[in-house]
Amino acid sequence: MKTFYMSFVDHERPQGQKYLGSCVVDGEDLENATKNAWRIGCNPGGEILSVEVPEYLRIDKWMNRLLTEQEVREMDKELIEIKNKRN
Repeated sequence: MKTFYMSFVDHERPQGQKYLGSCVVDGEDLENATKNAWRIGCNPGGEILSVEVPEYLRIDKWMNRLLTEQEVREMDKELIEIKNKRN
């Protein structure tokens, strides 16, 4: 099982309203993770940008829910700290 970070945007929306949210979910592959995000309710639609998350950066408190821009910033800070401790 892999972990994926997905960010959702709608380019048809007005400037400043294009970002729909992000989520971190598990799946066998990106297609399966996308389906899981729909099933869980954290896929708001729109275009998806996705990256696979290394196991050591998987943090349960950010999993399986729609994240706001502010929450993504907080998650980024936490992930940077983890990466810095590894180096």
